[in-house]
Amino acid sequence: MAKVALLIGVSEYEPGLNPLPSAVRDVKAVYEVLLNPEMGGFAASDIKLLKNPERQVVEIAIETLFSGRHKDDLLLLYFSGHGIKDDRGRLYLATRNTSKTPQGELIRSTSVSASFIHDRMSESRSRRQVVILDSCFSGAFAEGMSAKDDGTIDIREQLGGEGRAVLTSSTSTQYSFEQEGQDLSIYTRFLVEGIKSGEADRDQDEFISIDELHEYASQKVRELQPAMKPEIYAIREGFKIRLAKVAPGDSKQRYRKEVARFIHRGEISLVGRRTLDYQRTRLGLEVTEAKAIEDQVLEPYRKQFGEKLQQYQQVFTELLERDETITDSDRHDLQNLQQILGLRNEDTMPIEALVTARFKTHQQNLQIYQQAFTTALRQEFPLSAASRDRLRQTQQQLELANSDVAAIESQITAEVEAYHQKLRNYQRLFFTATQQEYPVSEATRNDLRQQQQHLGLTDVDVAPIEAQITTQIESYHQKLQQYEQAFVKATQRQHYPDEVTQKQLQETWQTLGLSEGDVGAIERRINAEIETHQANFRQYEQEFTEVIQQEYPLSALKRSQLTQRHQALNLTAENVTAIENRIVAAIKEHQQKLQQYEQVFRESIQFEYPLSNVTREELKRFQRILELDDAEIAALEAIIIRPFSEAEYRKQQERIRQQQEAEKQRQQEEAEKQQKLQQYIQQPSRTQFTQPTQERISRQKFLKWAGLGGVSLVTAVVGSEIFKRQSPTLDSFKFETVTVDKKGQVIKRDSNKQAKFFKEDLGNDITLDMVEILAGSFKMGSPPAENGRTNSEEPQYTVNVPAFFMGKFEVTQEQYQQIMGSNPSNFKGAKRPVELVSWNDAVEFCKKLSQKTGRKYRLPSEAEWEYACRAGTTTPFHFGETITTELANYNGNYTYASAPKGKSRQETTEVGSFPPNAFGLYDMHGNVSEWCHDTWHDTYKGAPSDGSAWINNDNQRQVLRGGSWFSIPEYCRSASRNFNDSRVVRNSAFGFRVVCAVGRNL
Repeated sequence: MAKVALLIGVSEYEPGLNPLPSAVRDVKAVYEVLLNPEMGGFAASDIKLLKNPERQVVEIAIETLFSGRHKDDLLLLYFSGHGIKDDRGRLYLATRNTSKTPQGELIRSTSVSASFIHDRMSESRSRRQVVILDSCFSGAFAEGMSAKDDGTIDIREQLGGEGRAVLTSSTSTQYSFEQEGQDLSIYTRFLVEGIKSGEADRDQDEFISIDELHEYASQKVRELQPAMKPEIYAIREGFKIRLAKVAPGDSKQRYRKEVARFIHRGEISLVGRRTLDYQRTRLGLEVTEAKAIEDQVLEPYRKQFGEKLQQYQQVFTELLERDETITDSDRHDLQNLQQILGLRNEDTMPIEALVTARFKTHQQNLQIYQQAFTTALRQEFPLSAASRDRLRQTQQQLELANSDVAAIESQITAEVEAYHQKLRNYQRLFFTATQQEYPVSEATRNDLRQQQQHLGLTDVDVAPIEAQITTQIESYHQKLQQYEQAFVKATQRQHYPDEVTQKQLQETWQTLGLSEGDVGAIERRINAEIETHQANFRQYEQEFTEVIQQEYPLSALKRSQLTQRHQALNLTAENVTAIENRIVAAIKEHQQKLQQYEQVFRESIQFEYPLSNVTREELKRFQRILELDDAEIAALEAIIIRPFSEAEYRKQQERIRQQQEAEKQRQQEEAEKQQKLQQYIQQPSRTQFTQPTQERISRQKFLKWAGLGGVSLVTAVVGSEIFKRQSPTLDSFKFETVTVDKKGQVIKRDSNKQAKFFKEDLGNDITLDMVEILAGSFKMGSPPAENGRTNSEEPQYTVNVPAFFMGKFEVTQEQYQQIMGSNPSNFKGAKRPVELVSWNDAVEFCKKLSQKTGRKYRLPSEAEWEYACRAGTTTPFHFGETITTELANYNGNYTYASAPKGKSRQETTEVGSFPPNAFGLYDMHGNVSEWCHDTWHDTYKGAPSDGSAWINNDNQRQVLRGGSWFSIPEYCRSASRNFNDSRVVRNSAFGFRVVCAVGRNL
């Protein structure tokens, strides 16, 4: 007689079938039991294990198991895996490659049919055949694939037969479960346990038959999973087929078997207790040894019983949490549950008492937390991190779950939020009222009280709100007053702030945290006062001018009237002194010019009368040099000529005729020289006298040409134009220019640039480089899209600029010292630009430089400056789209376009420290703002298009261009314009450069 076994375990499946990790472990456990000579007694060569096989392998193994056997051979087929049925209810055992069609139909060729197994069993000669199936017969597939697996399978019909026994883990319509945390499936676990422990030997005959093994496993399975119902199908001798024998165990093993017989409801019965005590004594076991065995055997039963108690406790707890009391209907449901779980009243009563006590304690703890949370919210809302931490500690002490406190906090927070919303509404009402009037009127106060009552707020509720807003308003008003004082101090209510002061004032109000609107209101009010002051200033200037033109010096009466007038215009003594001194100085200067002209005119008519055309033309030229108008010259000449009598006139005429006759032979030569003189006067910068001509012209000859017999202002002024002016010698110099993109990155270098220039010798080895700027046209102003532009830079218009020479650098401190005899600069350095110079200082420098050199020097016109700065470019800077502090000296804390921040040097740098523009001019952007000859105009509407200066003598505002070391980059643009209200103001950011005109007088 042979004992042969085929053990099949399938854990892995195609997608759609649930994996069964324990199946492979099941066959290994069965293998170990069968192989044990004291239990299964199977030879290792007679046991075949198949783990996750494919269908063909399984069928071959099954056929091998049942073919060629003898009548008394014991054949065992064990399968752990999925059992599946087709749409006709026929059973199939799933293999590793079993699958279904998309329509849910089983692909039969991928699984092993029960009919195949039946046929092999029927063909076998063995009459002791055992089949154990630990599998499900429905619900084996994933959702959507199990609809056709819900029928029944007739195991007896498909696998039954003479001398056969079939054990299944569940009925043909049930699931076969795995237990979480266990290595083996539930059914196989107890099959193995029954054999190993010997507890399946119910009749104590030392053998375990199929029916005994089924009875033991079925009882154990149902205790853990009541829904599972293992079944046995056997024919004739099939029930009594002996599968294994009981291993001859020691006394402990025998005692273990006895304990298993007397377990009831997770405990040992009273009769069982007495029986076990007797068996312990008979087997010679110690009490501790017996107790350990009992605990080990009882552990799963106690665990099962404990789980039932826990399930009942959970249901009872949920009922209390829902309704806080147990209704009659609830009690009826609890009794049904008690019966289903197999519990008695003595089991459930302690549970209900414990849960009820815990529930009451929990409710009390909830109330305690609710009170604590409410108190915390009243003290501060929203809660701080510290308050949150204290509440978490309270929650932990009261053993409350997050869900418990979340419900409490949600309800109370909603109530507090509603309260605080009312406070915010009142705060908004009170704030709006104070913005409209402060302090609020009694009527407004009554309206606020009504709103307070409507919101249901008490005086205690609103008092902190009103106090906080009132304090903020008073503090803000103090800051407004502080800024107003700063603005008044900077402007004295008399003049608008310059660029530097505006920047400082902006920093002040931003530091104080004031709004731009409030600041604007203060500035508009004070600016209106400044406008009024300046209008009064101009009015008094006009009236004083008219009075002093009528009478000078002023009489006591006129002085009294003017005093009353300036008081009526709210002007101070300092204001009118500045006006009067300037006008009186201008009048004195004008009178001096008239006296000079009178002297020259008297000398002229002494020499000849009536005056010749040549003399008249020379006097006209002299008049223009002195800037005297025709009307006052005509009046002056009429007064001078009137005393001459007719006789004197004839006598004078005769004398003149005689002189003219004596010089008749030389008239042609004099006419030729006079013609050359006229050509020089008309084009002083272009006329070049040859050396022989210069040698023949003496001062005495020139006086004769001019009709004068002695030295006069004409000699000093006009004569110098001939004897001192000579065309300069031009040299060339080379330089490199750079171009940058919006990020300030250099994208182009041109090292082949050159320009012409001449050096003006100022003495002491100090020179002034003057660069030739060729004539040309350009668009003045900025396009609408240029970043940082202002309305003063529009409209753009074409300007035709004549040729001129411009300083290669800003006037340096050593140059200024050499010409003016002083150096007012704040940032000392011989090669640094001179600063702290007013517009008047710059004009005076040009005047003295002209006198020293014999060339006409002046400040550039605004058009000349921008033409020279751009040097043919149309970008915001002659460098390109932006600048960096590697290219110019400005406030590098600010940026333009996409350039990075740079240095803020807070001082001037030596001229020529940065690359020049395409004309060879340095520092056109930054370093110092440069004075121009023009007076300020708000826009370019009506501006001259010939490049000349645009001057309004009634306007004291003088133009500044180029920006300085203090300026932000947008103020350094080629088109950027600035001005200062006064021609006498000095600033460490103000400097200048000079031009030498070619045939142009501004």
